Amino acid sequence: MAQEIDVRAIRRATGITQVEFAATYEFSLRTLQEWERGAKRLSGPARTLLRAIKGDPEAEGAGGGVTRAAELDGSDRDTTPRR
Repeated sequence: MAQEIDVRAIRRATGITQVEFAATYEFSLRTLQEWERGAKRLSGPARTLLRAIKGDPEAEGAGGGVTRAAELDGSDRDTTPRR
């Protein structure tokens, strides 16, 4: 069984809110909230990204080339382009 990841602790270590964390790492806010309360399980790629964030919470978009977190968490997201 995979090791449990405390998403809330990882986010809090970054010192930012749920809204900021979700926006920074391109997770849907709802998915982040569900992860934090244990209502939704992490996918393998999302676990990998969160472990990278945990290893270096100061890194902007930790995880190197991983920029499409929506693909990792499988959420339905608003795909409206941002300016």
